[in-house]
Amino acid sequence: CILNIYKEIKKICEKHTIMYYSIGGTTLGAVRHKGFIPWDDDLDIAVKAEDYLRFIEVCKTELPDQYEVYIPGEKKHWGLNIIKIVDNRTTSVAARRVKYPDSYSGVFVDVMILHGLPRMFVKLGIILIKLNFLIRAQYELKCDFEKKSMSLQFLWLMLRPIRWLMPDDYLWKKYLNFVLSLPFEGQRYATDTGGMFIFPNKWFQKVETFAFEDTTINVPSG
Repeated sequence: CILNIYKEIKKICEKHTIMYYSIGGTTLGAVRHKGFIPWDDDLDIAVKAEDYLRFIEVCKTELPDQYEVYIPGEKKHWGLNIIKIVDNRTTSVAARRVKYPDSYSGVFVDVMILHGLPRMFVKLGIILIKLNFLIRAQYELKCDFEKKSMSLQFLWLMLRPIRWLMPDDYLWKKYLNFVLSLPFEGQRYATDTGGMFIFPNKWFQKVETFAFEDTTINVPSG
């Protein structure tokens, strides 16, 4: 199922000249296994910030009916900063989300936004702090998840009173607008995870095509 979702995404990207890249474990799987890592349960790709809105638009209009684009701000308890292309004929429920039916999904492909980061240390630090706050706030305010650190407990306590005053998509829109203001092209560094992993931008200037199961995938050549 996951591979079929990817094939449809690949077809759309090639049709509309939208560059996409394998990311994380999917890249490792392509290089090491010529497909999925045996224990992996999803597939991760990234598209440039400059192409994101166009990518979403064409996916919503051209994907087969059984596939749905999950946008974080469109679901009250989604709480993630990652877009998912979901097979709506299937159901997948994370243990921590059992009590939030609107957060259930089917099997999926994760689509991340690849955006630029500046070279200047001070400016980079400010951007990373803001990204981390917006991501954490989305995640922690959407659901009553068990907290794992004092800092998250403090964030929850400070922001929980205003949670119900925010529109469901408020934090997602703040995050999205901020990320889309950080274009990929022309920057020295790039990230697809809100700054958790930072890569030299030059790694993505060229791609290599690797076999992936019975199809192929774009792998950053860096």
